[in-house]
Amino acid sequence: MPLFLKLIDYLLAAVFISAAIIIYFGSSNQQHVIVGAGALAVAIFSFLLNRSSVNNARKDAQQAELQKKAEIYTSLLTHSNSLENNRPLAKLILVIMGGYLYFSQKLELHGYV
Repeated sequence: MPLFLKLIDYLLAAVFISAAIIIYFGSSNQQHVIVGAGALAVAIFSFLLNRSSVNNARKDAQQAELQKKAEIYTSLLTHSNSLENNRPLAKLILVIMGGYLYFSQKLELHGYV
């Protein structure tokens, strides 16, 4: 999660706690209760909006990562198809690189990276 969005989460938590304290201790004053309820509503709405932004940022990051991997695989396939038969070492290197990419994706999928 980006640092800015995490900071907003903490600030909204502080606003939520402050509003709850205002409502609890200022329950005898009607204006304090109204201001606290308004702050709670704004904090909850902003928190939900921020969660949506965090989810969108994660999806965008995953999409960019998939795009990058697709470009790598495409270049590997292009290079392996264009190699001639007299270059077995280059083919071996491309096969090893493809295996490495596959293995690193498996590690990432299982959370080891």
